[in-house]
Amino acid sequence: MTNDLTWIEISSKNIKHNVSALRNLIGGNCLLAPCIKGNAYGHGLEGVAKIVAESQVDWICIDSFTELQIIRDQGVNLPVLIIGTIQKELIAAAAALNASFLIFSLDDAKQISEQCALEHQTAKVHLKIDTGMSRRGVMPSKALETIRSINGLKNIEIEGIGTHFATSEYVGNTHFFKEQFNVLTDLLSTLKSQGICAKYIHSSNSGATIRYPGSHFNLVRPGLSIYGYFPNKEIKKWSNQKGIQLKPSLTLKTRVSGLKTIPESCCVGYGCTMKTRRDTDVAILPIGYYDGLDRGLSNYGYALISGRRAKIIGQISMNVTVVDITGIDDVSIGDESVLIGCQGEEEITAEEVAGQLGTINYEVLTRLREGIPRYYI
Repeated sequence: MTNDLTWIEISSKNIKHNVSALRNLIGGNCLLAPCIKGNAYGHGLEGVAKIVAESQVDWICIDSFTELQIIRDQGVNLPVLIIGTIQKELIAAAAALNASFLIFSLDDAKQISEQCALEHQTAKVHLKIDTGMSRRGVMPSKALETIRSINGLKNIEIEGIGTHFATSEYVGNTHFFKEQFNVLTDLLSTLKSQGICAKYIHSSNSGATIRYPGSHFNLVRPGLSIYGYFPNKEIKKWSNQKGIQLKPSLTLKTRVSGLKTIPESCCVGYGCTMKTRRDTDVAILPIGYYDGLDRGLSNYGYALISGRRAKIIGQISMNVTVVDITGIDDVSIGDESVLIGCQGEEEITAEEVAGQLGTINYEVLTRLREGIPRYYI
């Protein structure tokens, strides 16, 4: 048992199950390149990097040079695709650590070429095509010209071509996905007619990996699904109907640090947003918005204590949350409380919390403070 007041438990078994489920889905001719950026979606970069490496994934997608250093320091030597922006002065160092770069323009390619030439290196790049996301990437009409220009540069090699889908997880909206997919496949046909072929073609996030086998090409980049979560309820329902079972891997825990009974008509927390209507038994939890427990859950969300739901009352503070345990027997200081995950027969899911906050489960998970200890079990 940990001595921490607040901590996160990550199920290595569940992550490995999810990797296996996605591997079975994509088949043996497609490479699996899970996204572990953003502190592995809140699950802890160092620990998750080791777990997925043990699961024999093919590549890893990360966001930055800092993340690259961390996983290399952990002894994870899988091929890496840096999908975020990298500073000019770090390009050569990243290439030396066997990283490939997702690039978004000819200027990106020129900068990489120049920096690698200084160190007599050759960098491998994947060109991002903007098929409709309207973020980063080369417009399809400029792609052929851009690729030809990149091929004329020294110390750089186009290893892959990719895009990103905006609506692949929305079951009721397939039209825009098909538009993006067709733009990419038309471009690939044009490139092939010009004798231009990349080793890797990739486009599929979790939604597309699950729903659209035709979009897998020869490499997929699932993120959220690796950790056992679905992008939304529709995808989860659709997946369950298809027999695609994923297992959530994160549990957020804290301990009861105080107990008291508050009389009727007492204010609770900053701003007196809640006043007791009766004598109220409460537990004090040493967790707050600093840890990623959103203030939007004030007077609305729940914690699990003794396998039962205890409502959060009053405003969540920076480091303290108060919950109503009236009617919950045998609660003691030091008892475990669960904010996300299962306890007994009850469960608070990341999706439930996201729904209460009017956001997505991605945000709920990634906002969990990196300094919270994470244990892989």
